[in-house]
Amino acid sequence: MQLRRLFPVALAVILAGCSFQVGSSDGSSETASSGGGASQGDSGTSEDGVEAGQSELDLGNALITVGDLPNGFSPADDLDDEGEEEALCEAGGQTVTVAAVDDAGTGFVDGNGTLVLHGIEQHEPGGPGRELEAMRQESAACDGEVIDGLPSSVEAMIFPQVGEDTAAFRITQQQNGVTLTFDIVAFQTGDLVSYVAVVGTCGCPPEFLIGLARLAEERAADLVGVPA
Repeated sequence: MQLRRLFPVALAVILAGCSFQVGSSDGSSETASSGGGASQGDSGTSEDGVEAGQSELDLGNALITVGDLPNGFSPADDLDDEGEEEALCEAGGQTVTVAAVDDAGTGFVDGNGTLVLHGIEQHEPGGPGRELEAMRQESAACDGEVIDGLPSSVEAMIFPQVGEDTAAFRITQQQNGVTLTFDIVAFQTGDLVSYVAVVGTCGCPPEFLIGLARLAEERAADLVGVPA
């Protein structure tokens, strides 16, 4: 669920006229495999798998659920992030990709087309720091560049510290006279990197993303057994 994978996934939902399919309408937080509201388990497992000495974690247990969100959100379908990974922009292709040994992710959408995404990656020791640095480099390289066919601005967000290391960015695009914002925060918890994003035209207050990030950090910390 790296930045370069999250963005096209979100655009597929938001920019296509919000032509998404909403998952279970009963408010359940069911997750699905490829093509559904979440990708879990071995969807991001590398050929070598978890490194010797690392615990094999059930990352899906730490994901945000629909019950954690305001009324009106439902699991979003068609969030498959499988396939060949591409750079966020052409200039961003020069940054280093840091492979994860496992990942899981989910997404939720409301009636206004606001999309909430949450992804977790488990890395080999030392990997989270390299991944966050690669994210910073790619975001800086893509400011003012074309992303998914549209000129885009990318700026670092002022964001409170979450986890051991935090990086937060806002991507802004104009689509048919409408301003689309993609706010994302990534943070490290042990060998985990978590991503939380709010995407849409809502101009959502930063407190919404901050609250989700802190909840995601609590879940990640519980998973690896460290203080949040």
